[in-house]
Amino acid sequence: MQYDVFVSYSRRDAEKVQPLVAYLKTQWRVFLDTESMRVGDEFPPELEQAARVSRCLLVFWSSTSVRSPWVFREAMIGKEQDTLVPVLLEMISENSIPREFRTINAAVLYDWDGVTQVHRSFTKLIQAIAEKVGESEVWEFSPDQLSRVLIPGGTFMMGSSEESLTKVPDSVRTRALLRETPQREVQVADFHLATTPVLVYQYRRFLLDIDNPSQRKPQEWEDENFRHPHKPVVGISWEDAVSFCSWAGGRLPTEIEWEYACRAGTSSLWYTGDNPDDVINVAWFETNSKGVLQIAGQKNPNSFGLYDMHGNVWEWCQNKFDDQDGNTIRGGCYLNPVYLLRSAQRMWLRPGQRRPTIGFRVAW
Repeated sequence: MQYDVFVSYSRRDAEKVQPLVAYLKTQWRVFLDTESMRVGDEFPPELEQAARVSRCLLVFWSSTSVRSPWVFREAMIGKEQDTLVPVLLEMISENSIPREFRTINAAVLYDWDGVTQVHRSFTKLIQAIAEKVGESEVWEFSPDQLSRVLIPGGTFMMGSSEESLTKVPDSVRTRALLRETPQREVQVADFHLATTPVLVYQYRRFLLDIDNPSQRKPQEWEDENFRHPHKPVVGISWEDAVSFCSWAGGRLPTEIEWEYACRAGTSSLWYTGDNPDDVINVAWFETNSKGVLQIAGQKNPNSFGLYDMHGNVWEWCQNKFDDQDGNTIRGGCYLNPVYLLRSAQRMWLRPGQRRPTIGFRVAW
């Protein structure tokens, strides 16, 4: 696994380091060795490997870490690979830092309270990490790297039966009866589908590659809740999604393909079954998201290996919604109650509309 940030520090500084590490984990994939190290261990190969594959190596200098051979070794890996970002955890003299690192400017956090995010040096540190992590990941990405799985063709019953809708609240049932019934048997050919919705860093690379002023940056990126590189990109119109899919050599899934892939052989309200309590294991929604878009791929996938088909973001489909002047969206989002995440749930928006709850994934 490739990590975004590798944290190098002295064990005696664990309490001081913890607040920053906790914040970093909300933004990036962080390697912290405390869980895997045992008393008496030599410097293990897996620790060196993790340091070498991380995009940013964060070293905390303190009166104890400057004497640690392990911290020195990890810092050297960061220096060699140009991933090093040093932090002064306490007030120490420049001469106490190993001479190999004295000319590298460090973020000064010994007066940081562990909470305030408007601290000048804290802000610079986060920017430095973002440059190491975000920019390299954006430039290394190409559309052929989009993770995808083969969805084998077959036949399924699309929509909802009237009997199944007796299990949902009245407020949902009325509209579902109009939009999801009657059920009909549908044949689906083989196709490929991305394992997650398109992510922020992937969409950033798309915008850089096409260099088209009409393809604008999502305004949601001004909000830190939406610009994490591994969150689904939102604020995307249907036209935006179509352009990205074309750049990636694919297309949006049809609504039939989307429901077939979501169900993954099931006929229940959700691919987890008919119990709404089980959905929390596979989806981010009103109950567990705390009203915030979440990093993709953290919940359990369905049996096809697809993540976040229920919840987190609504997803654009290729086709129009019945006789409406708009396109179908599927899946539900992080703000919705669980019954709007059902496999057969259908909504629509006009193709030019953008919402902080709507993303998409690519089909081929």
